[in-house]
Amino acid sequence: MKKVKGVYTVEAAIIIPMVLFTMAESIHIGIDLYMKTERMAADVREVEELEDVELIHKLRSAGNIVEALKKK
Repeated sequence: MKKVKGVYTVEAAIIIPMVLFTMAESIHIGIDLYMKTERMAADVREVEELEDVELIHKLRSAGNIVEALKKK
């Protein structure tokens, strides 16, 4: 039986680290984009909640005006 030696070629020495670096960088970019999206979604939810509160205040103010006019 013949013994076969594994050879770590120059191509493998360059390609494997490049592939690993590319994968790691892709994961890092994906996580960064996810975090930015989460922050943007939180900002949108906050604005929507503020708009709802402002609408409620406007409706209450309008109701107070209508009641004041009815009393006259």
